[in-house]
Amino acid sequence: MTDHTDTNFEEFIGKTKKTSRVKWVAAMLVFVFFIALIFVSVDWVLGALVHTRQEVQVPDISGKPVTTALDSLASVNLALKQAGVEFAEGVPPGSVLRQIPSAGSVVREGRIIRVWISQGDEMVFVPSVEGLDLRAAQLAIRQAGLQVERVENAYSLTTEKGLIIAQKPKADSMLTRGDKVVLT
Repeated sequence: MTDHTDTNFEEFIGKTKKTSRVKWVAAMLVFVFFIALIFVSVDWVLGALVHTRQEVQVPDISGKPVTTALDSLASVNLALKQAGVEFAEGVPPGSVLRQIPSAGSVVREGRIIRVWISQGDEMVFVPSVEGLDLRAAQLAIRQAGLQVERVENAYSLTTEKGLIIAQKPKADSMLTRGDKVVLT
């Protein structure tokens, strides 16, 4: 009886080892299948997201008002983002100064085009230089971002010789940076 019991026990252990190996191999195959399924799904989803957008050419929006620039970009499914504002001589306020990516570049639809917007000419106050000597007056005018156009000589009974008695335009007027002032 012991021989028969030992044989049955050995057969049972052998079957158990084979069964656990089969289960292990089956589990590994299922695991590999799911990993492959996840990989294929992710690849398909990313491919669909990235490659469904058409390539378009970026229009030239430099010098155009922001509203016109928005319309031009929207017509080719691009977006606009203000990257900054700057003073620009001769460019009306609210117009596009420059853009990134540049006009003519090829990008995918939905891309954001960064733009810098003009604030127009920079305006400065004319400093008060009446009563200053010529050198100090010229320095104050230059520091304000203006230029001295000319110095006119005039005689005054109330002001010392060598001092500024008048200026055109008057103090605290607004001028465009780089404009000229006449000193008397």
